[in-house]
Amino acid sequence: MKNKYLYLVVAALLMLFSVTGFVYAETYETKTFNPGTHVIPMDNHQDNRLEAFGLAHAIVSNGIPIFRIIEGPDVSMTTVNQPDGDIYSGGPILVDGDIPPDVLASFSTVTVDTLTESFTSDQVFRVERATKIIVVHGIWGHTEEVLDWMKIPYEMVETGDIEANPAMLDSYDVLVIDCPGWYGISADLETKFKAFAEQGGEIIFTDIALENLSYLFPGYVSVQGNMDGIFDFDVHNVGEFISQYYGPSTLSIYTMGGGCIVDQVISPEVRVILNTASYGDWDGNTGLYRVGAFYFPYGSGIIEGFAYHPQEQTGDAQILSASLYGNKFIHGTEKPVDPPVPPPADENIPGKVTGGGWIDSEDKKASKSFGFTVKFSEGEISPTGQLEFNNHLNGDKFHSEEITSLVIDRVNSMATIKGTGVLNGSSGHEFEVLVSDIGEPGNGIDFFKIVIDGELIGENALSGGNIQIHK
Repeated sequence: MKNKYLYLVVAALLMLFSVTGFVYAETYETKTFNPGTHVIPMDNHQDNRLEAFGLAHAIVSNGIPIFRIIEGPDVSMTTVNQPDGDIYSGGPILVDGDIPPDVLASFSTVTVDTLTESFTSDQVFRVERATKIIVVHGIWGHTEEVLDWMKIPYEMVETGDIEANPAMLDSYDVLVIDCPGWYGISADLETKFKAFAEQGGEIIFTDIALENLSYLFPGYVSVQGNMDGIFDFDVHNVGEFISQYYGPSTLSIYTMGGGCIVDQVISPEVRVILNTASYGDWDGNTGLYRVGAFYFPYGSGIIEGFAYHPQEQTGDAQILSASLYGNKFIHGTEKPVDPPVPPPADENIPGKVTGGGWIDSEDKKASKSFGFTVKFSEGEISPTGQLEFNNHLNGDKFHSEEITSLVIDRVNSMATIKGTGVLNGSSGHEFEVLVSDIGEPGNGIDFFKIVIDGELIGENALSGGNIQIHK
């Protein structure tokens, strides 16, 4: 019984895993998986759906990317366990690299199958970075129990720890504020919470902590007192990573009296995961509409709420709860990378910088791409080379006319390139490019930033490609 209700909690959290900007838009890629690719089922083909999330987190923590196949449409694969082929629901996870034996041994009850025929999908969500989770200890809400069941690591803190050091949140991707949350939030902490979400962090509120959500983020939902009892809620899968779920469409959810629940959705940006039109009796009324789980984008992050304690759920509700949580905890949010400080180095000293790639999207065709080769040789008056930048989102095209400055900071592996160029056929536009060469390959770690005529055009860690500051 415990394993089933827990799944509901994880599923609800997982549903809320990826948002970029104020308009939620996941980026998928098309990928072919060859025979021999590992398959981690997330439906009835899986013997331990709870720990399956923990296995996925452990794989990514070992530097091995995972690929979630997003439903719908239905996903059909032929595997060792299903030689005639079968439908895989719930967002199966594929791994096309070797899984370390010690990792598999730690999750021995999790079903890991293998493809026997090639499989291609255009609904592939790539996860390359393990999520870092911090949980604010609750009196009644205990998300840490769910994480322990799933074997996903986290940091547990008290409200006073964050009050004393709000900057600690910068080291994490997901913040869980368990019931009851804060009894009064300071202005400084309010600013920090909002900045955390705006910069790509995700905040989860449970039960009474929904009052904190309503205070920090007004205008999204209306919160009121709840009732003690078990009520049937409808489950909504919107076809995104965070809403992947396999199970019954209606679940019995326990809400503990004295807590909070949502009685009205105010903003159209709110996605409802669990709702009911028959929430018992209230002041003589029957058949009340209530929302048990929801989320909405805020800045580059996500805010989500659960009007119950995930660890208290049983049966199928436990499975869904755990799935909603798990989707979130293995999603691998991409918080913006802090741009490097321009290098304090001498201008136009001998050296060479090259690079090529794209930022802001896993899909190169929907990204901002660039390429450059710039060098300064002994005895030259000024640097030479070329730089190209294309914004595939709005069609802007830029290429350099003249390179006037190359500054290389070899200590910090950074460089700044300045000059003039042609923007959409118009010449004489001043540009400045800041790059960093952090490692090989540069995906996710090397950095590119471009400013044209004083306006920031693009900056981020590389989605693909590489930058090199040559010796």
